[in-house]
Amino acid sequence: MMDDSMQSASHEAPGAVPGATNSTSNIKPDHANPGDTGHNHDNQRDHRDHGDHEDHEEHSHEDHRDHRDHDSHEHGDDDGEERVSRRSFGNQSPTLTVNKRKSSSPSPRRKRTKYSRASNMALIRILKLHLPAWVQHPKWTKTDFFTSMAELIEREQAENDLPIPKTPQGNFLSGSQLKAKMEGLLGVNSNAHPDVIADLDDETLEVREMYLEELEKRNRRVAEGRARRETIRNVTPRGEGRWISYPSATFKPEGSEETAYDEDGEPIAGSASSAGGPNGDRRLSRRSEDPIDVRLNQVDIRFNQLDWRINESEAKTQERLNRLEQTVADMQKTVKEVREQFESVVSLIRSAGPRT
Repeated sequence: MMDDSMQSASHEAPGAVPGATNSTSNIKPDHANPGDTGHNHDNQRDHRDHGDHEDHEEHSHEDHRDHRDHDSHEHGDDDGEERVSRRSFGNQSPTLTVNKRKSSSPSPRRKRTKYSRASNMALIRILKLHLPAWVQHPKWTKTDFFTSMAELIEREQAENDLPIPKTPQGNFLSGSQLKAKMEGLLGVNSNAHPDVIADLDDETLEVREMYLEELEKRNRRVAEGRARRETIRNVTPRGEGRWISYPSATFKPEGSEETAYDEDGEPIAGSASSAGGPNGDRRLSRRSEDPIDVRLNQVDIRFNQLDWRINESEAKTQERLNRLEQTVADMQKTVKEVREQFESVVSLIRSAGPRT
């Protein structure tokens, strides 16, 4: 009987009195009875010792984190923010410790290297070389031009090993990246500082003026082409009593240009202000996918291409004519020299007289 009660007591919760019906009411903490040497009390002490060991390990980890915080505080690699670390010891509530960091001074601006200077000048020379072709090309926009220029730079880099800059990932610059870099180097972007323009050397200033001049030519050509296309659309007659809506044709009511309304109060489709007449609103009449508009654009592009090819052919023909004229002049000079030598030989023979 005694053995059964002891065996049942050994399976009870820590801190319970053997044989008690309510084990939670008889829990004795470690500090309540320091002289108690009961079995359950010793078992409870073992559990507390184990808990203290866990707290000790947690404390050592916190000290390790504090050591890292101390190192970072000495180096000053934080920009003034506060770091909060939490600590817990056993059953105590967590405590907060705040470490104030000193703000670190900004890193000095990286100096330009000879490589970056050489690469920038290489880009400027390539830009100077291909600017006239961009203006004469009928279909190149600014972005298209720099995209083609980026492909050209990549080819020349592979052939001639030019010091062309790359992205931090080691890739070549794209068209948009090259456009931004070139406009930054030339000081022609919208946020260019006057000091940047003042620090440019003579060659870069020359390319800058050339770039702005060619850009103005390009914009003028684009504006002239756009005005010419709009004139073709809006002025071309389609018969008496009709006018060209932008971009399609619409009948105009004869005798009045005022807006006409139906019984429901809606504007009539053929009136002056509904679909866009001479005094009407044309906001709804523009459609970029209209076949007439597309065809006119294609014809205009074709004319520009033919004009560009004719100019190029004329230049090549003139160059060939110049070479032919130079060749003819050289041949005439050679014939003259041979004739003079022949006449001198004949005169010597005649002066010698007949043989005796």
